[in-house]
Amino acid sequence: MTEQSTKDDDQASASTKAGSEAADSGKRERVATLALLALAAVAAGAVVWGTRGAPPATEQATPSVSVARSSPPEATRPALVVPRRKEAQDVLDATCAGVASPDCACRLKALERSFSLADSKLNAALLLKAETEETCTKSPAFAGLKAEALARTSSPSATEFIAATLAHAPTDAHALFADAYQHLLSGNRDKIEALLGKAEQAGRGAAVHTLRGVWQIQQRQREAAKASFAQAIALDSDDVDAMYNLAVLEAEGGGYNKPRSLFLKVLKLRPDHLDARFALASLTHKAGATPEAKRQQALLEALAPTGDARVIQLRALMTSASDAPSASPFPGAPPEFHVRKKSGTP
Repeated sequence: MTEQSTKDDDQASASTKAGSEAADSGKRERVATLALLALAAVAAGAVVWGTRGAPPATEQATPSVSVARSSPPEATRPALVVPRRKEAQDVLDATCAGVASPDCACRLKALERSFSLADSKLNAALLLKAETEETCTKSPAFAGLKAEALARTSSPSATEFIAATLAHAPTDAHALFADAYQHLLSGNRDKIEALLGKAEQAGRGAAVHTLRGVWQIQQRQREAAKASFAQAIALDSDDVDAMYNLAVLEAEGGGYNKPRSLFLKVLKLRPDHLDARFALASLTHKAGATPEAKRQQALLEALAPTGDARVIQLRALMTSASDAPSASPFPGAPPEFHVRKKSGTP
């Protein structure tokens, strides 16, 4: 992410907060709540993360909250700067800052760091960088990290490699987490809680809470899922998956300030997180913060591939009146809860 783009999101956050405080004169509207999206998407034996499709079964949420509609005029907004996608070398450089030639320890730490960013492309690229360092493949930590990377990137060899790793190191935290991850993706859920418990006991804290939260959403345990995502964030403030999922839940419950803040944090870490861009634009549009909504729409259109469904849906939303009645801040196709991304999906 460029320094300017980070400043843009920070300035947007500050200016909209100021606009909210100035709106106490009565310019407020009701933001209706979104029916709870129960994540149950199992397509071709895999739970899909970050792809759009027919929405799963829903249950209706009822609370609502009033939010300020005012926002700074367009003239006071910074010029649009499209951020670039974070690459593997960026993560490696940030992790190994001050190291002239990143050694194995740095490469493995960068790979582990990429798990928090929830980007399968980064996972795959940083695994490759670790594998090219001969000493890394001989490290006791390597096999477990590779097992989790293969699971997160949906590698065909993941299941076999995870089993082999656990046979050799049955208490490896990353391999245990990868095993739970694979079971959730494959729809084999009978052992999920036991596997998550083992991974948590072995020390894979934040990631376990995030995966447990996704599992709880599948079981329609909304409040429990929110608590799990909050626990994950407390342990890892850069856990993109936990922040995004919690933001969607909070928005569905009628919130505005908290989900907006979480979406902005996601975008600071992952400027190419298209679902978060779509969700933030939708949320701010329904709140009447039109300049911010338009800015996020412009960034989404600049970052998304041609014909992306989120761009089309957002254009339709942005042409409608912000105070038009709606049961959801995400009309059309709500953001999906994440459990993984298909390799190569932003």
